[in-house]
Amino acid sequence: MLDKNYILGIVDGEGSFNVRVNPTGRRAKVELKFSLKLRHQDREILDELVRFFGCGKVYIQRDKRPKHS
Repeated sequence: MLDKNYILGIVDGEGSFNVRVNPTGRRAKVELKFSLKLRHQDREILDELVRFFGCGKVYIQRDKRPKHS
Protein backbone atom coordinates (compact mmCIF):
# COMPACT_ATOMS: atom_id res chain seq x y z
CA MET A 1 0.00 0.00 0.00
CA LEU A 2 1.26 3.46 -0.87
CA ASP A 3 2.01 6.05 1.79
CA LYS A 4 -0.11 9.26 1.70
CA ASN A 5 3.01 11.44 1.48
CA TYR A 6 4.27 9.45 -1.50
CA ILE A 7 0.91 9.93 -3.23
CA LEU A 8 1.01 13.68 -2.54
CA GLY A 9 4.48 13.91 -4.05
CA ILE A 10 3.72 11.94 -7.19
CA VAL A 11 0.47 13.83 -7.80
CA ASP A 12 2.24 17.16 -7.26
CA GLY A 13 4.98 16.23 -9.73
CA GLU A 14 3.12 14.23 -12.38
CA GLY A 15 -0.60 14.87 -11.89
CA SER A 16 -3.04 17.37 -13.31
CA PHE A 17 -6.61 18.45 -12.62
CA ASN A 18 -8.86 19.74 -15.39
CA VAL A 19 -12.31 21.31 -15.35
CA ARG A 20 -14.32 21.55 -18.54
CA VAL A 21 -17.61 23.43 -18.77
CA ASN A 22 -19.71 22.29 -21.70
CA PRO A 23 -22.84 24.42 -22.19
CA THR A 24 -25.77 22.21 -23.21
CA GLY A 25 -29.03 24.06 -23.58
CA ARG A 26 -30.25 25.67 -20.34
CA ARG A 27 -27.73 23.87 -18.14
CA ALA A 28 -23.98 23.55 -18.35
CA LYS A 29 -22.32 20.19 -17.98
CA VAL A 30 -19.22 20.31 -15.77
CA GLU A 31 -16.62 17.61 -16.31
CA LEU A 32 -13.85 17.08 -13.76
CA LYS A 33 -10.77 15.10 -14.69
CA PHE A 34 -7.69 14.06 -12.77
CA SER A 35 -4.84 12.44 -14.66
CA LEU A 36 -1.41 11.14 -13.83
CA LYS A 37 1.02 10.16 -16.56
CA LEU A 38 3.81 7.70 -15.82
CA ARG A 39 5.85 5.18 -17.81
CA HIS A 40 4.27 1.81 -18.58
CA GLN A 41 6.89 0.24 -16.29
CA ASP A 42 5.13 2.02 -13.39
CA ARG A 43 1.84 0.20 -13.99
CA GLU A 44 1.92 -1.31 -10.47
CA ILE A 45 2.00 2.18 -8.92
CA LEU A 46 -0.94 3.29 -11.07
CA ASP A 47 -2.94 0.21 -10.07
CA GLU A 48 -2.18 0.98 -6.40
CA LEU A 49 -3.46 4.54 -6.88
CA VAL A 50 -6.72 3.22 -8.35
CA ARG A 51 -7.14 1.03 -5.26
CA PHE A 52 -6.24 3.93 -2.93
CA PHE A 53 -8.77 6.34 -4.48
CA GLY A 54 -11.38 3.64 -5.13
CA CYS A 55 -11.96 4.84 -8.69
CA GLY A 56 -10.28 5.41 -12.02
CA LYS A 57 -8.78 3.42 -14.88
CA VAL A 58 -5.28 2.84 -16.15
CA TYR A 59 -4.68 3.33 -19.86
CA ILE A 60 -1.41 2.36 -21.55
CA GLN A 61 -0.42 4.77 -24.31
CA ARG A 62 1.81 3.08 -26.86
CA ASP A 63 4.60 5.28 -28.18
CA LYS A 64 6.97 4.06 -30.88
CA ARG A 65 9.36 6.99 -30.63
CA PRO A 66 12.84 6.09 -29.40
CA LYS A 67 13.42 6.73 -25.68
CA HIS A 68 9.70 7.28 -25.01
CA SER A 69 7.74 4.87 -22.86
